[in-house]
Amino acid sequence: MASAYCRALESARLGGFDRVAPSLEISEPQNVPPVEGQRRAAMLRKLVSTPPAVGTDTVIITHRPNILDAFGIFFSMSARARS
Repeated sequence: MASAYCRALESARLGGFDRVAPSLEISEPQNVPPVEGQRRAAMLRKLVSTPPAVGTDTVIITHRPNILDAFGIFFSMSARARS
């Protein structure tokens, strides 16, 4: 699954993922009302917490603002500290 933005879809293709499902649900919440950004953050949290079907993997390609909205600044800072 990838954001519907071209750069995310291209990243998925370059990553070798043959089946890419574009989704507005995880597209960058730019120029949307705050309630829509909150809805997208909730959707990303739901997607991340849902185990993939047996024998499959799920890869989600989204954007930094989505990750910050869904998981907060501390998640971003801890990930950066580990790299």
